[in-house]
Amino acid sequence: LKSPFEHGNLFILLNIEFPSSLDVSTQAALARLLPPPKHTPTATEDDEDVEVCELKDIDPLTSFKDNLPEEALHPNPNPLTSFEDNWPEMATSPLTRPLREKV
Repeated sequence: LKSPFEHGNLFILLNIEFPSSLDVSTQAALARLLPPPKHTPTATEDDEDVEVCELKDIDPLTSFKDNLPEEALHPNPNPLTSFEDNWPEMATSPLTRPLREKV
C-alpha cells in the first residue's frame, strides 16, 4: 500500500463551450451565482486624478536596443583611446590609485 502522505498529480481536462451571447435574465442569474468580479474599475475618465493615455504593443528587444546609449551600439574600435581620455579621472579614483604608484 502507498503511504497516505505521498501525493501524485491529478489532471482534470475540461472542455468548456461558452455561448456567443447571453440574454439579460441569464446574465442576472449568473451574477447571483458567481462571486463578484475582482477587478472592477473604481474610477472614470472624468475623475480629476485620471489621465487617459493610449498604449501600443512594442517589441521588447527593439525597445531595449532603441534605449541603449550610442556607445553600446557602436563600441570604440580602439579601447585605449577611451582609457587615455579618461585617465585623469581614473587616476584620482580610489579603485585605480594603486595602478599609478610605483612599487
